[in-house]
Amino acid sequence: MDGMGIVHYYENEVDLILPVGNVKPGELKGILTYQLCNDIMCLPPEDLPFTVSLN
Repeated sequence: MDGMGIVHYYENEVDLILPVGNVKPGELKGILTYQLCNDIMCLPPEDLPFTVSLN
């Protein structure tokens, strides 16, 4: 990807940590947007909805 600047990437798997404080029991819902690329091209971004139980 010449001329595109710096591209930060992860391979195989990644742990994303979101610190939260004073959380009441319930659920945290969100959407993770990700994009797959190789050295020639990138696929369109995809959204991955998630729900985390907070106890």
